[in-house]
Amino acid sequence: MIIYQSPYCQIDYLPERRCLIQNWRGFAKSAEFREAILKTIEFFETQGNLAYIISNTQHSEVVKKEDAEWVATYANPRLVAHGLQKIAFIVPTSILLKWSVEHFRITSKEIPVIQWFDDLEQAMLWIKD
Repeated sequence: MIIYQSPYCQIDYLPERRCLIQNWRGFAKSAEFREAILKTIEFFETQGNLAYIISNTQHSEVVKKEDAEWVATYANPRLVAHGLQKIAFIVPTSILLKWSVEHFRITSKEIPVIQWFDDLEQAMLWIKD
C-alpha cells in the first residue's frame, strides 16, 4: 500500500512484513527529502507495529551532508523509539552515492542494524531474519 508519493520518493507499507520501503528517485532538495523522512517517522509513530525500513537508493542522487546528519540526529532516534530494528539499503553502482550511504551508517549510532544489498529480494530476505 502506497502511503506517500512525490516526484522523488514513494513509500510503500508492507503490513505483513512490518516494513516501509522508500523508493528514492533523482535529486530531492532538502525540503523534499525531509518531507519523505518526516512521513516515515509519522507512520512509525502512528502505526505502532513497524520494525524495518528498506531504502531503495538505486535511482537516487546524492543526499546532502546536512540532510544525512539531520536524519542521524533527528529522525533516527525517533524511529528507534517507535520500534525500528533494521534498515536495509539497496545501493546503486555510483561510488559517490555509496559514500553517502556509508556516511549515513557511520553517523547513525542509534539504529541497531544497517545492511547494504544489491536488490530488493536480498533485502526482503534479510529483514525476515
